Amino acid sequence: MRSGSSVSTAELPIIAVDDRQDPLFTRALEEYFAVTTKHLRTGDLVWSCPLGTVGVEDKGIADLTSSRRNGRLDDELRRLVTSYAVPVLFIRGTVRELDPRYSDWDAYSLENLKFGRQLHGVYVYHTPASLHLAAEGLYRLHLYLSNP
Repeated sequence: MRSGSSVSTAELPIIAVDDRQDPLFTRALEEYFAVTTKHLRTGDLVWSCPLGTVGVEDKGIADLTSSRRNGRLDDELRRLVTSYAVPVLFIRGTVRELDPRYSDWDAYSLENLKFGRQLHGVYVYHTPASLHLAAEGLYRLHLYLSNP
């Protein structure tokens, strides 16, 4: 449970998590959310806020670079933009975690990717790779969007 917190499960915010999502990340989210697992047509995580429905595409750094290279990322994000009021690309990790033998990405490449997605209407939220820190980051994003 969040440090210094004694929030009951009934008081946790509700989040829908795609059933294909990493089960370890889903478990980390359960510390901060009342998780409902189901098959989502678009996105990996979904919740409601005063601005409308938030749709999140969750990408670890290796998946992000691979998805960008093969074109899947832009397809996923186009669907996110047309499906949700608040489309979010949630990035976990840094380019330092990539094996340089297989990737020529650097910090500037990542910043350009993030800026380019924002130009196309996708909000970007970037956290450390740690599942716990990523879950906490998502919770903090949820809090922020709950009181815009």
